[in-house]
Amino acid sequence: MATRGKFITFEGPEGGGKTTQAVHLCRSLGEMGVEVFRFREPGGTPTGEAIRDILQHAAARLLERTRNSGSGPDRIERESHAFHQAVRDGYLELARREPGRFVMVEASGAEAEVQNAIWSHVERLLHG
Repeated sequence: MATRGKFITFEGPEGGGKTTQAVHLCRSLGEMGVEVFRFREPGGTPTGEAIRDILQHAAARLLERTRNSGSGPDRIERESHAFHQAVRDGYLELARREPGRFVMVEASGAEAEVQNAIWSHVERLLHG
């Protein structure tokens, strides 16, 4: 009987450590002989990487322009924070409603602590 795969996603703001944690997890699983596919959105393909690059540079230019004008950066940062908070609250609600399908890991600690927290959840996925 074939085993079903697992889908693990890392969500969070730019610079939050998602790629670092995903690379660590994929490496650890690969060392165990687990087949892993890692994707990034937008990105992962030449076209996706080009789109990602455009979006990142556009956001940086917008932020720089608002800083230079003396208006707007606080609003942009507040709106970004509010957006990420709303997404986080949505995931927390999903995790509360369906604890077998969604797991939230608080990632504000030290990198090793976050890796250990992620790994404990992944071990449960692998071993039941």
